[in-house]
Amino acid sequence: MEPQERISFPKRITQRLRGFEGKTVEDKILNLAKQSASANLRECNDRISRFESRYGRAFPDFKLAWERGEVRGNHEYRTEIDFIEWEALEQEKEHWLAEIRHLQVPVSAAQK
Repeated sequence: MEPQERISFPKRITQRLRGFEGKTVEDKILNLAKQSASANLRECNDRISRFESRYGRAFPDFKLAWERGEVRGNHEYRTEIDFIEWEALEQEKEHWLAEIRHLQVPVSAAQK
């Protein structure tokens, strides 16, 4: 079991946290982290949806079609940039999903 690290916050910060959900400062910070990760995930999903609408398919299908040379304009600058950005968004989405899963674990269980 890892030793617990104690962190002190200035009173002005703990006062600002009063209105947030959670019983303890730790709970409040974890809730804020979950909310932030969820907001980042929503933003990724929104941006991914735009690509799915533009190309009429999910990224795995788009990537397969890309590799087969079946995407119209796949050597055009805009399409290549879209591919790179879309792929990065899919990776970012996985990152935020993993963070959210990690943050769902109760603190006591995470310390075992």
